Amino acid sequence: MTRKLTFVFVCLLMFAALIGCTNSGEKDKVVEDGIVVNMISTSLGGDNPDNTRVSYSFDVWNRLGKSVVVLSVKPVISKEILERLVERNITLEVNTPVKSNESQKISGAFQIDTKGMSKDEVIDLVGSITQFRIVTEQVVGQESGSSQ
Repeated sequence: MTRKLTFVFVCLLMFAALIGCTNSGEKDKVVEDGIVVNMISTSLGGDNPDNTRVSYSFDVWNRLGKSVVVLSVKPVISKEILERLVERNITLEVNTPVKSNESQKISGAFQIDTKGMSKDEVIDLVGSITQFRIVTEQVVGQESGSSQ
C-alpha cells in the first residue's frame, strides 16, 4: 500500500512539475493590438521665429508574435495644427523591420506656422500629439513543411 501511495505521489509531483515548466516557458501573450507605441517625446525648435519645427520620437514595440516592417508613420494631429502646417505631407517613410517582442525607435519632424503665438500657446498646441498612424507590412501564409 505504501509503494502505491508513494508511486501516486511521485506521479502527481512530476505532473505538477511538467505543468509548471510548460507555463514558465511560455512567451508573453500576444495582444490583439500588437503594435504598441510608448516613450513619446516631443521637442520644439527652429531658427525662424514665425515657424516652429516640431520633432517627435517614440518607440514602436511589436507584440504580434511575428516580424513586421514599419512602412510609414504619421502623427495624428488636431485641426488647429493641420491648419498651421508649413508642408501638408507629414508622413514619414520608415521601411524598418521590427522583430517580434522587440522595439524600434522612430523619429520625425514637421514645421508649423507659429506667427503671432506665444511660447506657451505653441507648447499647448503641440502637446496634443500622442497618437500615430502606423502602416505595417507582414508576411503571412502557410509555414514551411506543412501540407495542405
